[in-house]
Amino acid sequence: MALTELATAVAAKISLARQPSFDVPNTADLAQQSRTNWTVSKKTTANKTARVRADRRTQSSRHGAEEVSGGHDDDMSVGGQDLLLESVLGGTFRAGPSLNASFDVEDNVLTRATGNFIADKLVPGMIVKIVGVGRAYIADVSAKTLSLVFLDPAKSIPDGLAQTLTVSVEGKVLRDSAEKNYLTAQVEYVEGYTVIQESLLAGSAAINVPTEGNLTVSTQLMGKSQIRLPQGQAPYPTSTAPMGSSEVISSPSCLLLRNGDYFADLVQATININSNVSAAKRAGSKTARGLIQGSLDISANATFYLTDLELVESYDKEDEFDLVIFMPEPGDIETVDFQCIIMPRVKLDGFETNLTGFEAITGQSNISVLGSDLYDGTIWVQSTAPLV
Repeated sequence: MALTELATAVAAKISLARQPSFDVPNTADLAQQSRTNWTVSKKTTANKTARVRADRRTQSSRHGAEEVSGGHDDDMSVGGQDLLLESVLGGTFRAGPSLNASFDVEDNVLTRATGNFIADKLVPGMIVKIVGVGRAYIADVSAKTLSLVFLDPAKSIPDGLAQTLTVSVEGKVLRDSAEKNYLTAQVEYVEGYTVIQESLLAGSAAINVPTEGNLTVSTQLMGKSQIRLPQGQAPYPTSTAPMGSSEVISSPSCLLLRNGDYFADLVQATININSNVSAAKRAGSKTARGLIQGSLDISANATFYLTDLELVESYDKEDEFDLVIFMPEPGDIETVDFQCIIMPRVKLDGFETNLTGFEAITGQSNISVLGSDLYDGTIWVQSTAPLV
């Protein structure tokens, strides 16, 4: 028998699009997705007969309901994982809020007489642009006051009363919600055929900030159905929009911010997001009737150099604080594109101190990321990628 050429993963194309609703695939907006790996899976339960035979043989096995899933791994980039993040968090990117008003300013704290910063959707950790001054991190916010830390320490707002300023949350913002954001995936990996996965919902995502190297994102998805078609068969297109080309984000360029201060001693961190998706199976069909989202469970694990006992005491007292990972592309901090993960309520759930030979002392902690009724959310992603 003649051997055919092996298919290679480098030639595969993965395309994604938002679906308007469950069981309504979107074939018009498919765009290629960057990846380091993509896993396509369709499996079933093997229902073997329990009939008793004298020869002890199992004579029959029937397929049960099918489980459709996928796994996506990628290096993180600004805007590179937007659809997947929307799906796992259940939200939609929207333009960041902007306000132009009169403020009293003292030590980079803005005080307003009218209006409400929290009602304006400002959250500790967001990156704002003060027009004419520069980029700043929101260290604290209340209804009437906004405390800022400028990314360039040399910059500040002059003290004064009744100053008219424009404060804009840069780019777009994604907040977790109870929405369901389904995806259609088109996978071209064997010449002449296309695999279509419909009504995919991201069930979990892990964001890894390593000690050295590129930040990575791993996402697991569950779907309703998977079909195989000759390439380009209607309604699926023969070509899809090309993928973006944003720069990957590396660990040395990241900044960790905690309670309004730079936290320079992070060694590594992982953020785990789990929306606990399950398939609702039914009699009379091999496909799921629907996908169910469970509770949104977000946690983190971090290792850091231990230079004092502040974090140990924070754990002992069950303190809560905000945690922000600012991830810029290379370049001028005032103008580069960036992505930012914002968690305004976190709490240390354990503390381990490592005393190893001649190495620096490190601490390791599991972290719970909690929902905030005040800010109406648990986790925010801010990005300067275009809003589409």
